[in-house]
Parts: sequence; structure tokens; C-alpha cells
Amino acid sequence: MKKMFVFLFLLAFAFEGFAQNYRTHKVEKGDTVYKLAKEYNTTEEAIYTLNPGAKQSIQLGQILMIPSSKIGGSNEKIPLRFENYVVKQKETIFGISQQKGINMNELKKYNPYLYNEGLGMGDTIQIPVYTKGKPKPINYNQSIQNSNFGNLLHVVLPEETAYGIAKEYGIKLNRLQELNPNMGTLKPGQVLVVSREKKSGNIPAQIIDDTAFTYYIVKPYNESSPETIFSLTRKFGISRDSLYALNPILKEEGLNAGMKLKVPILKETVSKVTIGAEITDLEKIIVNYEPKELVVLLPFQLSKFENDSLLNRREELKRNRISRIALDFYSGVLLALEKAGNQGISINLRTFDTEQSKSKLSDILSENNFSQTQAVIGPLLGNLLEMTATELLRKNIPVFSPLTKMEMESTENLFQTRPTDEQLQNAMIKYIDSVHHNQHIMLLTDTQHSEVTRKLQAHFPTAASVSISGEYSKKGDLITKLQKGVPNWIIFEAENIPLIGSVLAHLNSLAAAGYDITLFTTNRNDSYESDEISNLNLSRLKFTFPSFTKDPISEGNLEFLEAYKTKYGIKPNKFAVRGYDLTYDILLRLAASKSLDDSLKEDWTTEYTENKFHYVEKKKGGYVNTAIYILRLEQDMTMKPVQL
Repeated sequence: MKKMFVFLFLLAFAFEGFAQNYRTHKVEKGDTVYKLAKEYNTTEEAIYTLNPGAKQSIQLGQILMIPSSKIGGSNEKIPLRFENYVVKQKETIFGISQQKGINMNELKKYNPYLYNEGLGMGDTIQIPVYTKGKPKPINYNQSIQNSNFGNLLHVVLPEETAYGIAKEYGIKLNRLQELNPNMGTLKPGQVLVVSREKKSGNIPAQIIDDTAFTYYIVKPYNESSPETIFSLTRKFGISRDSLYALNPILKEEGLNAGMKLKVPILKETVSKVTIGAEITDLEKIIVNYEPKELVVLLPFQLSKFENDSLLNRREELKRNRISRIALDFYSGVLLALEKAGNQGISINLRTFDTEQSKSKLSDILSENNFSQTQAVIGPLLGNLLEMTATELLRKNIPVFSPLTKMEMESTENLFQTRPTDEQLQNAMIKYIDSVHHNQHIMLLTDTQHSEVTRKLQAHFPTAASVSISGEYSKKGDLITKLQKGVPNWIIFEAENIPLIGSVLAHLNSLAAAGYDITLFTTNRNDSYESDEISNLNLSRLKFTFPSFTKDPISEGNLEFLEAYKTKYGIKPNKFAVRGYDLTYDILLRLAASKSLDDSLKEDWTTEYTENKFHYVEKKKGGYVNTAIYILRLEQDMTMKPVQL
């Protein structure tokens, strides 16, 4: 009796704290979330936070949890006090704001000189302090969970599930249902009978950012397209293991209609990546020998070289990177035309100098007849590409972007031939997700890569995680997350050169000490090209990354390399190779089918010197090349595509 009295006292205390923050509302006829937000002086988002199901609909008689005051309102926070902080070497406004848990605008507000001047080492700045200590999440059931006596009562909190509550108390879901025969659909504030049973051991849960997830309701059975575990993994681009890790109830009960599953939030392009597809050799299926007309629009900027001496022209060319890229790319175009001619394909090439000028491009498009043109390559720049595609759309002439990787405004005739950075990122995630089994996955990211961190957490919810806030990593932070005796797959996201260097040094040291480590990244950015980053250290870690190109120096590419050296007397650079591969692919697609539209229906994946192409139609119009390599830096310092 005494124990029951103590528990009722604790329960009353819990409800008192609960009532101070929430109230309930029974849905009546005519109620909407918008109306309730106005009525209770709160926000729709705050109501959705406490009642996630309300986003779909609210039902007559449903009980909703309503916050007693605005959550995340616009009321200005008033600091309780200020503390002085002396700025250290290399510290930034962003870094200090992250360290102190405030935003940069607050830091500038209470240190006004920062609006006009930079932050200097030795500066003393004011840091606003809003609470007496770091606030901790309130757990109304903590006293219950820590008690030792038998059957208890549990207050259901917002977003809690029956499975989660059962797991929290170490009991089976069917045991919880036995204790609560009228449990039904859980609602915040509902009281359940629970039983404290001995657990075999506690495994700390990984902290996962819920902004990377959403909820999906399993549809009723449909004979023509039944939902299965397999179909859901394909739908959300997630592995079976990851789906089970996010939804443990699937192991207990299997998949049932109406079940609410936690799944990653994925953008349209996540599944639109092509790795390891069968290559089609278009040279072997040429059927269309009618003459082809190709137009090339490039910013040669020839007017800058007309009146200068040979020496001045050379100096101007050294300074003018855009002209160099255009000329290198065009050298590859010309070699592709020769190669196509050897295959019996007749081509009429028309080339225009856009001068990197919008007005010049407008003149070219308005003063020339493109009625017989079957494909346009260029211009180089995104805004001029969009302008060209829009102008030629009514004539249904396809326009191919030579080098642009940025997502562009889509028109039905625009072909983005280089995958975007997001597609490269998605390809790497898709690859790791498809090949990992028992490896220990660890996410190692800096504070600048929060978006990709959320996406990685969504795909690998059981992965260990280390976030680095400064310019250098600590070896101890890495050791605590690694495991000996099993392969450690580390996904590393950073762009800071000192940070990359320190991580590589630590991981090489740990590998030498017996840890099995493979290093991955979704973005091999320009920092990896720095002289300060050791390729030897990367190769020892079997560094693996996505790329839209592969190493051209291989036996299969010797024919092109020799042909280029014979024609121009030098080795081709990446722009020349790109010009050759893209042009030759377009010409072969036109020759292997009646039209370019017909070639797209064939869903071909093609590959040449160092580029491959597989075009997928975008929802917003146009096409994007989704063909991507997954490369590994081998011990002999060569980059080779992984075997899938």
C-alpha cells in the first residue's frame, strides 16, 4: 500500500508538470488544425509536433494534445547574464556560435563591432547566457523506470509507440497488450499498465536526427501490386537491414496493412543513379547512315586574338581560362567526328563562337537556320544553356550541356550530360547500402556537412557517428567508435584541408595498429587535390569515392590517346577527352536508331574513354546523365572502378 501511495504521488507530480505544458482538445464538428492554433494561441506546427497523425487528417471525437503556449514562437529571448570570452587563434564567428549554442546574429547583436570588423585573436566578446544550465529533456516517467517494484503505470508521451514502450520496460509487445486489453491506438496522456522485467543488457541507442525521416502508412493489400518488404526497400532506396533497424516491430509482427513505418526522406534524384550497368557498344548496331547535322556553341572569344602578335596571343590564351577550355573541348569534338566518319557516318558540323556573351548568342540563334540540326552541344555556361534550350524548344532540337554540373531550369530538350554533386552523393550511398553486410559503419563528418549527415543517418541508422567541430581531429575520438576484429567502413565528409590531413594520419596509424579500415566519401572535392593531402595515405585506406569520370590511362583507351597525340602532338587533357566522349556518344546514338528520341527509349548505357552515359528523364522535363563510377585508390596509386 505504501508503494502504491508513493507511485500515485509521483504520478500526480508527473501530470502536474505535464499539464503545465499541454492541454487536451476533443475534436468537434468544423474543427481544423488552423482553427485550433488560432483558438489556443499556438501554431499549426506545434500541434503537428505533438500529434504527428494530424498532418494527414483529424477525426470527429479525436483527442489532440495542445501546447499551452507557442512552441518556437517569435518572442525575443532575454539573456540572464553575459560571460566574457577571449578569442583564440583561427577562431571564427561561426565556430564560436556553434560552440556556445547560439546563432551568429545573436553574437553580432551583443558585439556590434562585428557587423563592420572581422574577429581578431585576443578580442574579448560578450556571450549571452539564457539559462542557468544546459536544459535537459523532461522525462515524466523517469522515476517509474528507475523503480524496482512490479506492475506500474506509464504516461504515454507524444509520438511514443506501443513497441517502444514495451522495449523501454524490457517486455514483449504481446505482454503489454495482455496488461492493457483495451489499449487501442495510443494517444498522448493515456495511462498504460507496464511491468518492470529484468533485461539482459542495455545497448545505448544511436542519436539520429529525425529531420531526415518521415512516416509511411502501409497500404491495404492489392493483388496487382502488393506492398512487401522488398518493394518498400526499393521505394525508399533503403536496405532491408536499415528498414528493420528503423522499425523493429517488423521482426516481431511482419508487414501489415495500416502499419506506420519510419522511412528516410528522399529527394527525386536519390534512386536516379546508374552504377555497374551493362554497357552497350553502339558501334556494332549502326543502322542509320543518313547525314547528321551537329551544331557546337563554344566561347572561343576569337575577337580578343585578332589583332595581336603571336606572342600576345599566347599570353592572352594563358590568361583566358574559358578560351583554353573551349579550344581543348573542341579538339576532342573534331577527333570524334573523324572517328565517326571512319564508321561511315556523314556529319555536317557548324561551329559558332558565343564569345561568352548573351547578346552574341541571341544573334546566333535568331540569324541562323537550325531546322536541319539534330543536336546542339553547348554553350558552356548554365544561363546561356538554358537560354539556348528555351529558344530551340519549339523546334524540338536537343541541347547538350558540355560540362555543367549544377542543376538547371529544365526544358524538355535540355540534356544535362554531367551528373550533379547530389547524384554522385546518392550513388555512393546506394553502393555502400547494396554491398555492406557485417561491416561496422562509422560516420565521420565536420559541422559544415549537416545535410549529408542526416541523409547518411537515414540510410545507416545503426552507424556510429563522430562530428568534428574544429580544424583537427582527435585520435581518441576515433578509437572509441572503431571496432577491432571486424571491417570498419568510415564515411568521411569534410573539405577543410588540415582536418582531412589529420584524419588520414590518425586512420593510417590505427590501421597500422591492427584496425581494418576502408575510407569512403560521397564527395571527393578539390581539397583532395591539394599537395598537403597524401595519396599514399589514401591508398592505404582503400579510399573509395564516386566520380563521373574514370582514369583514361588504361589499355582500353590507348587507341584514343595515340590518335590524339598523332593529330595534335600532345596528350589530351580532361576537357579534350570530354569533348571526344560526349560528341562520339551523340553521333553513335543518332546512327544506332532512327532518332535521338528512339535511342532514349532503348535505355542504353554507353562508355568511352573516361565517360559513360545513361540518360533518365526528369519529372520537371529534360534528361540527366545518371551514369557514375565508384572508384577506389589502389595500393599501386591507380584509380580503378570497383567490381559490383
